[in-house]
Amino acid sequence: MRKIVLIILTLIIVESLGTALDDPERSVALRTLANNEFEYAKEFYK
Repeated sequence: MRKIVLIILTLIIVESLGTALDDPERSVALRTLANNEFEYAKEFYK
């Protein structure tokens, strides 16, 4: 179960960063979202 959640979060982060490269205005918001997801994943796996 944990691996599935981690894979989904990774895909969301990669997709967010890809979109941010195409649209600079959304870059900051998406980068913040990716960082929040990463922090959540770290807490989840402790």
